[in-house]
Amino acid sequence: MRGTTESPTRRGPTRSPQHALRCGRFFRASGIPGLMVVALLLSAIATARTAAAEELLPLHVCFRFEQTAVENLYAEAEVAQIAITESLAKACSESDLVGCWNIVGTAEASPRRLDVWLSSETEWSLCAAVRSKAERGDPAAPDWTVTLYPPGELDRLTISGFPSRNDLPARIDEAFTRMLAAHDAAMLEKLKTIAPLGMLEAEISDDAPDVLVLPLPWERFCRLARSEFIVECRWGNRGIVRLHSIGTGLPLEYAADPPFSAVAVIHHKWEFPLTIEKSIDDAQLTKLPELEPWLLYLRSVSEAPFDCEVPLIAN
Repeated sequence: MRGTTESPTRRGPTRSPQHALRCGRFFRASGIPGLMVVALLLSAIATARTAAAEELLPLHVCFRFEQTAVENLYAEAEVAQIAITESLAKACSESDLVGCWNIVGTAEASPRRLDVWLSSETEWSLCAAVRSKAERGDPAAPDWTVTLYPPGELDRLTISGFPSRNDLPARIDEAFTRMLAAHDAAMLEKLKTIAPLGMLEAEISDDAPDVLVLPLPWERFCRLARSEFIVECRWGNRGIVRLHSIGTGLPLEYAADPPFSAVAVIHHKWEFPLTIEKSIDDAQLTKLPELEPWLLYLRSVSEAPFDCEVPLIAN
């Protein structure tokens, strides 16, 4: 999906959006509550810069039996694994935190993925791990484990002592749901460092350089409207700048064909080089148009109650 860069339509007072946003910049010293002021200012000036192009990056979910005895229960084990993979991917998409990513089921090893498999070392368990490399991970090194069959249960249920192929998919679904409920926050912590939400290609506006409309459709991602993000930018041949950004809480129009309502953020910290952070003051603000937004990361999800039914503010 590709957007186009357009000059924002000026509405309201004749003062520039940049001036109005500076008036609300005191929140950077006082903390997140000041975002309400920024949101009101954004509503008044009704303008923001829009990314020129975007692509939501997939987070792959891949299920493998990793148990020869279980694979032998199925005439076509690969088909069974794909069906279970799709079911687990759907559960991830419905999760409060992991569901923030663009979840895609896959049968192949790929970077940025959640591997899920079976283990029978001490008891029959469901294991999972976040991977950042395309090769297969070590099945002996899970990040999270939940019980699939308590000790002795299979002996009571089956003659062979192995899971039934008819019962196993439902058991895996139930165990994975428990895993997400127990470890959703821990998964977020691992994913946010290795799995960007999407790619950005844009020219930062001179009028409102510290405001960005993200390629995150409001209908799906409104729960992130007050969350924190990292926008990685290329700064010519100098290196990578990380902009710390916070959701404004209001949707803005994302310029695409057709346009759609999307999550908007305001940048409040500049990180360059790594580990050196500066608040974006007037001096830093003038440098923002030199940056080329590249990757979008989720830093933290706001737990504050939020009503997604807010009106769209057109640019």
